[in-house]
Amino acid sequence: MINVLKNTFLIFCLMVILASCSGLKGFEKVTAGSESKYYQKVPLSGNYHQALYKAQMDAFGRHFSGIFLIKPVPEDSSFRVVLLSEFGLNLLDLSLKNDSTEVVNCQDFLNRKIVIQTLENDLRMLLFSPEKVKKIKAFQNPETGDLVYKMKPKKGTVYFTATGAGKMKKIERRTGLWNRLSADLMWENQPFPSTIVFRSKPVKHTMKLTLLKIEE
Repeated sequence: MINVLKNTFLIFCLMVILASCSGLKGFEKVTAGSESKYYQKVPLSGNYHQALYKAQMDAFGRHFSGIFLIKPVPEDSSFRVVLLSEFGLNLLDLSLKNDSTEVVNCQDFLNRKIVIQTLENDLRMLLFSPEKVKKIKAFQNPETGDLVYKMKPKKGTVYFTATGAGKMKKIERRTGLWNRLSADLMWENQPFPSTIVFRSKPVKHTMKLTLLKIEE
């Protein structure tokens, strides 16, 4: 019985170590200088009037498509996010603040807590910087020059991955052993990501955003 408990404990410890180290294979720890503050700035937190992204989402056994309109509200540092159908129907209207979310409008077929929460979590990765970061650790891939900045905000752990040229290519938030939400970013010749792909575990969902237009 004691041996079984010991083996179970060792397996659990190994799982914790693997979970904490995964994603950094081939990276070496480096000093996180002042430039690391740049990677706390998320992709859509800059100055612009509004952004339009085409959205394709598969989750909860359903497929959703439409257009996301993202509009900063400088007066209170919030963002208004509206999901429109391809025919212009308002499907979902959210007001996102740093510490709260208001559902302004929602069609009945989307009005489920898990759906709204999933969309909110995705969008927050693009719009808000992590709060109350304790410390930042930096890692670099010597072959590609890619940098990973690991930080611990109030909840979970956040990883920002950037190319050696300073373009953010991935954001990942981990809470607990298994909960992961990631956003992969692709850039074309513009200051905003042209394609963003979200994935999550263990609640599986994917959402692809393709840039249509940025009004600055």
